[in-house]
Amino acid sequence: MGSDLLDCGAAAGVFRPGIDAVQLNITIAAIGYYYLTNRFTGSIIFERDLMGKEALAERLSFNTETIIRLVCVQTAR
Repeated sequence: MGSDLLDCGAAAGVFRPGIDAVQLNITIAAIGYYYLTNRFTGSIIFERDLMGKEALAERLSFNTETIIRLVCVQTAR
């Protein structure tokens, strides 16, 4: 299912070849789950509201960039 998309992206030279769709799915779920389940403790430790609008937008941006860097072919910058 998801591996078809990953295979297409790899064939087009956009995604790295050989990415396991199941492992990718677990990783995406994990980075969201951890943040939400540790929001209260994290808010105390890091002394900021992790559920505030800006914090959530920052987290979404960071998670998206992390996954993009994981799956995409790296190009010279």
